[in-house]
Formats: sequence, structure tokens, C-alpha cells
Amino acid sequence: MSLLKRQVFEIPMDDLTPVEENFMKQTRLDLSDLPETMEDCIMETKEICLTKMKPMGVYYSLPLEELKEEEAIFPEGFCIKGGIVPLILSTSFEVIFYAATLKGFSEAEEQCEDAMDQYFLDAWGTAFVEQAAKWLHDTFSKELEGQEVFLTNFWSPGQHNFPIDNQKTLFDILKPEEIGMELTPRFMMNPTKSISSIIGVMKEKDERNLFACDFCPRRDSCLSAYGGACAKEN
Repeated sequence: MSLLKRQVFEIPMDDLTPVEENFMKQTRLDLSDLPETMEDCIMETKEICLTKMKPMGVYYSLPLEELKEEEAIFPEGFCIKGGIVPLILSTSFEVIFYAATLKGFSEAEEQCEDAMDQYFLDAWGTAFVEQAAKWLHDTFSKELEGQEVFLTNFWSPGQHNFPIDNQKTLFDILKPEEIGMELTPRFMMNPTKSISSIIGVMKEKDERNLFACDFCPRRDSCLSAYGGACAKEN
């Protein structure tokens, strides 16, 4: 039996704080001291996100039946593959699958013609969807309270040795089409402001605290390193 039943959420915009901190990290701008030439554009594109988009999410967990070399097997024949899989799930007995998206982002992006508007809309979109994914993480973490379990850090298809074609399995399990997400033939998600991830559930805390950024050679210069949907705990 799964620890978490499949649940779909319309995530309250008011709960997605602090998006401003994420936005400033991406753009390297201080919202309290903006150039006059940018201020209106930044506030207007934020308002578009607040009024034209709907954060949505879904999660579900499945027991881990077998862990093989470069493969994890779940009920009903589902499996995820990759060289990193046995390492990150070595102490897990269950895996949480989850996805978050900004429904309406694609339509707003299509209507945005000015290059500066596009840039700031993209930055706000990233900030909101990463906070939506964190909201999901906080929600299922609370649901698991009292069960004496621990969680690994999150891993998303396309990260270090976790092939992007695992998106197909995540979509088959989560069925996120219900919240407006689609998967392209090249395993890219639409809307582009979408996040899908897995998290292992353990009976004992893994002191290794593995994180995808640990394995990335660009982590020292990446603006999103050790942040976003679920920041690394020290």
C-alpha cells in the first residue's frame, strides 16, 4: 500500500512566498532598488503571473519493489532508470513522484512580444513554479509527519545520470495531463514552467544527504544551485 494517495491540488497563489527572493536570485536585481526603466515592466509581468496563471500540482507514492543496477522497479511494471538511481535510492523503501506547473504560462508567453517583458515573465514564471513545487513538498512532508520516515533530496529527469526519458514514467504514474501538463516526443514538458521530481522515503536518515547539484561541475556558477524546488539542508 502506498504511503501517499494520488492527490491533485490547485495551489493558492498567496501561499507561494517568497517568490521575490527567487526572482532576485535569477535576475541579480534588487527589488527594493530598481532602475526606473525596469520597474514598471517587472511589476507588470509579476501581475500577469498573479492574475493569468494557476499553479497546479499532483503527487503520489509507490513502494520500491526492487533495486537493480541502473534501475528501480515499482508495482504495475513501472520503472525508472539511470546510473545514479541505485545510489540515490539505496536506503529508500518507497518513492514519491510529484509535478507542479503554471497553468496558463504558455498562453501568456505567446502574448508577450517585448524582449524585456519576455525576460522578466520567464524569471517570474520560474520563481512561481519553483515555489509551487516547494509547496507540494511541504504538503506531503506534513502528511508523513508522525510516521517516523525521512526524505531524500529531490531528483528530476535530466539531472546527473538520471535520464530525461524517465519523464515518460513519471507522466504514466502521475497522469499530470489532468493539471494541464503535456510531454513532447523529446520528453520536454509543456508549459515550460513545469517541474517533475522524485524523492525517496527512508526509515533512517541518510547522512550522505545527496543532492543533484553535488555532481554538477557548474554548481559554483549556477544561479539555481542548491535552491529552487527543495533546497539542500545542511
